[in-house]
Amino acid sequence: MVLLGVAALALAAHYFIFHLLEIRFAKSLLLVYVVVVGVTALFDHLLRKQKDPKRFVNLYMGYSGGKLMLSLFILAAYAFINSGYILPFAISYLVVYFLFTAFEIFQLLRHLKN
Repeated sequence: MVLLGVAALALAAHYFIFHLLEIRFAKSLLLVYVVVVGVTALFDHLLRKQKDPKRFVNLYMGYSGGKLMLSLFILAAYAFINSGYILPFAISYLVVYFLFTAFEIFQLLRHLKN
């Protein structure tokens, strides 16, 4: 539930910043939120499910590497499909990516305290 709240706040801020800078907020930017929120929710689910500390490090590192590769693939595919809008899309994607990475670190710290 907190994840959806963070996503809604980020989307609203993102939309208004684009509006202030007079950059068109393309519907394709919603893909950013769907992918990043989905991957973050998957991480949160796997984190809660994992009880073995030895496997946790491997799972977390694999997840982080997979998320990075997925992000690079999405950026490269979008650059190929719509090269005229790649700069706003890439900047938006990276801002959202790092925002949700910070959220994941917060979740990770909360998990490690237990």
